[in-house]
Amino acid sequence: MRVLGIGASPRKGNSEALLDEALRGHPLGEKINLRELELNPCLSCGRCGETAECVFKDGISTLYDRLYDFQGIILSSPIYFGSLAAQAKVFIDRAQFAWAGRHLSTRQLPQGVKAVLMVVAGMRNRPDFFRNAEEIFKIWCSCLDLDYRGGIYFPGIDGLGDVTANDRQRAREAAWLLLRNEGGSPPFSVEIGG
Repeated sequence: MRVLGIGASPRKGNSEALLDEALRGHPLGEKINLRELELNPCLSCGRCGETAECVFKDGISTLYDRLYDFQGIILSSPIYFGSLAAQAKVFIDRAQFAWAGRHLSTRQLPQGVKAVLMVVAGMRNRPDFFRNAEEIFKIWCSCLDLDYRGGIYFPGIDGLGDVTANDRQRAREAAWLLLRNEGGSPPFSVEIGG
């Protein structure tokens, strides 16, 4: 299975370390960091609704074109004020042209592409703190007809290097189970670690 890991952290930190661990079990895994791409926010210009093409030809439009090459997608992001990092939100907001392509029948993702969300936050005692990020990701999956397989959440990880060996193991195992669908049904509810 070809798996794309999308790192949304503005720095090389804990969410990226866990994404690296999740991808470790996938020999055909590839990682892209959004911080390394040119990120233009959606202008709501409406062009994609007519042509299924984005007015921007930047790193995000190139990345969306590449989504068709993968059977699994993992988006990893830190949580900022109860939501995804800005880089992840810009990436998701720019999905409008991909959504338009589905409805104009100019492009389709292959059926059965699985998607997993991994998020990291310093907040430990608030399981609801992850819900907003999960809902945003689930809506993105629904709009692009991706198979949302669940969320992997790591609370209480704040400072650089706070990721434990147990966290790394959970990232590898959970991503493998969610994407491969081995060992029974994947969890569709929030999985809180820590």
